Amino acid sequence: MNLPARVLIFIEDGSFTFDNRVKREVLTLEREGYKVSIICPRYPGEKYFERIAQTHVYRYRKFSLGGPIAGHMLEYACSLLFGGVLSLWIAIRHGFNVIHLCNPPDFLFPIAGFFKMFGKRFIFDHHDLCPELFETQYGKRSGSLFRILCWAERRSLHLADVVISTNETYRRVAMERGRKSTDAVFVVRNGPLLETFASWPQPRMGSLCASAISVI
Repeated sequence: MNLPARVLIFIEDGSFTFDNRVKREVLTLEREGYKVSIICPRYPGEKYFERIAQTHVYRYRKFSLGGPIAGHMLEYACSLLFGGVLSLWIAIRHGFNVIHLCNPPDFLFPIAGFFKMFGKRFIFDHHDLCPELFETQYGKRSGSLFRILCWAERRSLHLADVVISTNETYRRVAMERGRKSTDAVFVVRNGPLLETFASWPQPRMGSLCASAISVI
């Protein structure tokens, strides 16, 4: 008897509770019969572990310091440490065939690289362009920090078996900067749940004209 495929998704920049893109990805996976586990930071009032529908959600405390550079360094170090420990626990407790890492940041690739040694597949969900975010915040495309960000992005793209891009621009970046083949990069756009929108009949052109004339 074949067990259903299992996926571990790691979100670093926010809680699963408020990440609508990842929630829709999880719903899609569950509809297709996948078992999903989530690792993400814990927001105030949230539980360190809970089961949401069929999804196991594990949260960790993300520490931060004052100052953007020192704060980010501590944040990423905490995420690598706690995310690595939790991913090992999930591998033992639930198991997974695929590890799905969502950026930013691009510094989580060592976790994926470790599990790839044991035959796990790695999906890189390319939410943002981190070098460009650095340029927007600091106004430059140079310096050691910028080069480190570019290196981390290349490593994440290189290690990934599949890259999910949010638009065609990101897909082109994955192929040009990450040197991924065209059949390894897929565009999955953000969008609303259509079930939440009501369907309204389209008015006829004559009704629209009459309404416009009545306003004049």
